[in-house]
Amino acid sequence: MHSVMIAFAVFPSHAKLFLAPYSDTDYFSSYVNYWDDVYGVNMSCIRPKAVQWMIAEPYVENTEPKAVAMAKPVVILVRRRAL
Repeated sequence: MHSVMIAFAVFPSHAKLFLAPYSDTDYFSSYVNYWDDVYGVNMSCIRPKAVQWMIAEPYVENTEPKAVAMAKPVVILVRRRAL
């Protein structure tokens, strides 16, 4: 006797994406000020480059509402197309 395995995948029909600028000064300070004393070595000459690296890379984070710098975030409604 053969058995048949049936697999199902469930996907949402739509999603909301919220985008808003925010400020995380603690993270920024720890990342940039790190270069002032790297295991006892002053590498502050790298600070300007570290700021450029930080600005250039995306940073995705769950954050407190008080850190959001916008009253109403941009909402994008994404609908899945029927297959």
